[in-house]
Amino acid sequence: MKKKEYKISVIIPVYNVEKYLEETIESVVNQTIGFDNIQMILVNDGSPDNSEEICLKYKEKYPDNVVYVKQENAGVSSARNNGLKHATGKYVNFFDSDDIWDKNAYEKAIKFLDSNLSVDLVAFRLIVMELLMLMKNLLLLYYTLIQRLFVEKLFLLILLILDLEFVRIQRFYIKLY
Repeated sequence: MKKKEYKISVIIPVYNVEKYLEETIESVVNQTIGFDNIQMILVNDGSPDNSEEICLKYKEKYPDNVVYVKQENAGVSSARNNGLKHATGKYVNFFDSDDIWDKNAYEKAIKFLDSNLSVDLVAFRLIVMELLMLMKNLLLLYYTLIQRLFVEKLFLLILLILDLEFVRIQRFYIKLY
């Protein structure tokens, strides 16, 4: 039996990422090129958390597209190399299990690669969940601080300006005499 050739094989090493994994997988499943064109290879690198359950759930849900490989912890490079053994796609994407893609990322990459045959590698922007969470928390902190400082400092600033104007006015009048 001939293996299906997908447009792209996505190799995702999995280790201790149960918190992010479903969102990562969904960002691959929901690509605009259609998940039927994508082979997803989930390589569990001996993860001690519940990542395996998540992987098996997607393997069961998409048995034709998802390959699940379990190995003893050997590191991300070993997991990627192990995943390559199962790849049947025209192109290969190594994708970290705590990142997410824009919905049209693979469509853009494949279109570019298909029309630029001399190009061997494409790198483009992705969304890192930890960075998004950090930015969100920093913005909330910044907003809260600005809110507090603004109200408190605005009042003090108004008093200071009024006080300075009063001092200036008094000095001005003093100089006139």
